[in-house]
Amino acid sequence: MFTQSKISTFAVLITGVLFLSPRMGIFGLAWGVVLGACLHLVVQIPGLLSLGGRFFRGFGLGIPEVRQVGRLMAPRLLGQAVVQVNFLVSTILASGMPEGSLAAITFLTSQWMLNRVNFRRQSR
Repeated sequence: MFTQSKISTFAVLITGVLFLSPRMGIFGLAWGVVLGACLHLVVQIPGLLSLGGRFFRGFGLGIPEVRQVGRLMAPRLLGQAVVQVNFLVSTILASGMPEGSLAAITFLTSQWMLNRVNFRRQSR
């Protein structure tokens, strides 16, 4: 289901591809992404304000629900960090091995991550 903000974001991204990238190259594509994200924010703000949303500085660590989200998120964040460090170490080790080792490690890590995503989706 596409919302108005997603449609406007995609429209600006496509505009960046069609009109900015021929003149600016990859930087035109990057500016399309930045402008699309800004438009996404602009479209979301009126709905937020109509629901009584307020802007405030800080992370809201004084709110018990925010602290609970942080506690629940910490193990997942740590697990993802370990996976990334493992990939980095494997890449460093494979770069000193015979030709093709780095490509094999990168390919197999991509396949492993793809399988993790697919199994999670099927279990829901």
